[in-house]
Amino acid sequence: MGKGGAVFAVIVMMSGSVWAADVSELEERVCRLEQCMNAGPNLLDGLKLCAGATMVIQGTSNANGSGINAAQNSYKGDDATDASYSVDIELSKVFAENGARAFLYLTTGEGAGVTDTIEVFSNVNHDADDSAALSVAELWWQQDIAGAARITIGKIDPTKYIDTNAYANDECGQFLGSMFRNSPTVEFSGNAFGVRAAWAATSWLEIETVYADGDADFRQIGDAPWLGLQASCKATVGERPGTYRVLYWYNDRPHTKWNDPSKIKESGNGFGISADQEISAHIGIFARAGWQDQGSFIDTAGDGITVEDFSLAAAYSAGVQILGTFWGRENDVCGFGYGIIKPSDDYKNSTAGLKGKTEGHLEAYYKFVCNQNLALTPDVQVITNPFGGDASNGDDPIYVAGMRAQISF
Repeated sequence: MGKGGAVFAVIVMMSGSVWAADVSELEERVCRLEQCMNAGPNLLDGLKLCAGATMVIQGTSNANGSGINAAQNSYKGDDATDASYSVDIELSKVFAENGARAFLYLTTGEGAGVTDTIEVFSNVNHDADDSAALSVAELWWQQDIAGAARITIGKIDPTKYIDTNAYANDECGQFLGSMFRNSPTVEFSGNAFGVRAAWAATSWLEIETVYADGDADFRQIGDAPWLGLQASCKATVGERPGTYRVLYWYNDRPHTKWNDPSKIKESGNGFGISADQEISAHIGIFARAGWQDQGSFIDTAGDGITVEDFSLAAAYSAGVQILGTFWGRENDVCGFGYGIIKPSDDYKNSTAGLKGKTEGHLEAYYKFVCNQNLALTPDVQVITNPFGGDASNGDDPIYVAGMRAQISF
C-alpha cells in the first residue's frame, strides 16, 4: 500500500471511531429521555373528550299555551311546528394513581321547540335549551375513598344521582318528554354548586346523598339548600339484573302556602321510587312513582298565588324498552311509556272553577342507529287533560310528532 492509501485508511478508521462514538452518545441520550418520560405522568393518560349535538323537530296539534294570540297569527287549537338544537362537549380526566376524576361539561342550544306553545304539567322536549350561549353545565372533582365511597364537589347535576333509571333517564337517547326523564314531582334545584356522596354499603346496596344550592345562583349557597337521598338495591330476577330505588328530597327554597298566601317561607319535600328490570336479553321494563307535599308551591312570579303556579300530589309512570336484536337491528332501540300526573287538592281548591284533572302522557319512540355517528329517532306523544283541563286555550288532547337527530363526533 502506498503512502496515500495508508493515510486514507487511517482517516477512515478515525472517522468510523468518531461516528460510532456519536451514535453511542445519541443512543444514551434517547435512553435517558425515555426514562424521564416514563418516570413522570403522561398528560394524555386518562384524558377523554366527547362531543355531540341533538336536533329536534316537533309538530303539535291543539296548541293551548297562554301565548297563543292573534299577534302570533295563531288561534286556539292551532298547529305548531318548531325546532331546537343542543350541543354538548364533555372533557374528563381520570387520575388513576389518586383515585380521582375531573369533569367539565359545556353546553349550548337554541330554540324552545313547541314547549312554549303548549301548557302542560310536564313538557314534551326535555332537550330544549333556548339560551343560545355557551355555558358550563357541570364542573366537578370526584374522589374515591377507601374503595367503597365517592365524593363529588363542584357544579353538579342532581338528576344524575337522584331518581335515576336505566331505561328512562336520557332525553338524547331515550324518551324525549320530561315526564319520563325524571318524576315531575321532584323539585330539582337545577345544575348548581353542590356536594354528592356515594357509599357502596354492600355489593347490592348503594346510598347516594346530594346537597345543592336550591336556587342554583351560586349566591348564599347555604341559605336555601336542596337535599336528596337515594338508596339503590341491585337485585336479580330469574338471573336478570335490576335496580330498585327509594328516594327522598327536600327543597328549602321559599314556598307559598296555598291556603294561607301570607306564609311565603315554607319548604317543599317529597319521596318516590324508581325501578328498572331486565326481563330478557331484548326487553327491559321500568316504573316510577313520586309524591310531594301538596300544601305549598314555589311562587316563580313572586306575586303571590297566580294561575300559572301549581303543585302536584303524585305522578306515576311505567314503560318498556325493546332492543332491535329482535328484528336484526342490534343497535336500534324502541320504547313505550305511559304516565299520569295528579295536581294537588290544595291547588285545586285555591281558585274557584279549577278542574284539576289528572294529566295523562303517552310516548313512543324508535331509535334508528344509522352508523356510529348518527341516530334518528321518530317520537310520538299524546297528552290528555293538558294542565289538568285548566289551560289558557282549551283542554283538548294534544298530539305531538317529531324527529330527533343525535350526532356523535
